Amino acid sequence: MSFAKYHYSLRSRFTKMMIIALLILSINKSPIQAQQVKIDFTGVQLFWPIEALLSKDLLPDSTTWKQLFDAPFYSFYAKWGQERYMKRMIMTAFMPSRKNICDSLVRENKWEKQVLEHLKKAKAKKNHIDSFARELQKRNLFEEAKEKASPYLTKVALSQEIKPTIGFGLFHPQSNANDQAIVIDLLSVDEDNLIAVLGHEIHHFYTYSFRKKIHLNETDDAGPLLNAIFQLQLEGIADLINIEWFLSHPNTSNSFLYNLYSEHYNNPYKNLEKVDTLLIAIADTPSLMKTNAVIIRSLFPLGAHPHGYYMAKTILQVKGRKSLLRVLYNPFDFIRLYNKTAKKSKSRFHFSDKSMILFAQLEKKYISN
Repeated sequence: MSFAKYHYSLRSRFTKMMIIALLILSINKSPIQAQQVKIDFTGVQLFWPIEALLSKDLLPDSTTWKQLFDAPFYSFYAKWGQERYMKRMIMTAFMPSRKNICDSLVRENKWEKQVLEHLKKAKAKKNHIDSFARELQKRNLFEEAKEKASPYLTKVALSQEIKPTIGFGLFHPQSNANDQAIVIDLLSVDEDNLIAVLGHEIHHFYTYSFRKKIHLNETDDAGPLLNAIFQLQLEGIADLINIEWFLSHPNTSNSFLYNLYSEHYNNPYKNLEKVDTLLIAIADTPSLMKTNAVIIRSLFPLGAHPHGYYMAKTILQVKGRKSLLRVLYNPFDFIRLYNKTAKKSKSRFHFSDKSMILFAQLEKKYISN
């Protein structure tokens, strides 16, 4: 599950790079050639020698680091400019000489705490992780997860002769995907939820080439708002594949992510009402776009997963699965269908008419047919 995935307390530069990358992927997509699925565990295998050196307060040489970041899991994030950050966090987690820095970051209780504790937990569970990896190599993970995702994919999407590289590694309790690869932290999944999590990422993989393209400069004032709109649909629908399990297992899920997700999913109205007020302000005073767009994006934590899931589940419960498939490729269609559905229920939040008009204007300006 791609929990953006904003500074290091979930609004990190790490997450901002993910947001920019998502927008870039939406803007520039090249056709994917037919290929065989590649499932790669070298990220896990190469992690352990580095952990062993660092635990002795020894630094890996440049060749050893390069081998790690050539592995699909780590190269995925390196392409987003995260190699230096990841190296620093891995060193901080394991080197005795960096213990004071590690303890200080953990006390701050920001996203770094989650990363550092996750890395330490990986070290403690090395035998379990290696055993799990060996078992997974015997299975057809891609086909299992594709079947799990298929109810929320169209026949056209599923007919694509494309296969991703699936890279496993160890760093943080997240998974991610783009139009070429899927990466999953092996410690963040287990036998019970792996296929659902992989199915979530496969859903992203299969819809990337079909999703509406946006015409946007990275410096455009509307960028954060458009990202929020895209994230609501992208993650909301994909979360139907795996989040029910996540929310029903608080004791086995990452407590930080679980508490934040459930808080906003169970009470989505507070932030949605604030968003609507900010949208109305933009509609009345367009010069507020730059300021309000940033605030709106911040009101959808965890990459808009919780609020997107609330909206997608509302559509699923009232309109059914086939209605969701009809809004799979255009986030504005998703917003319109949600609002039409929610308006019929007095107990559900719906956007104001002014906000919906603004959405239509944004769609006309930024989205290609």
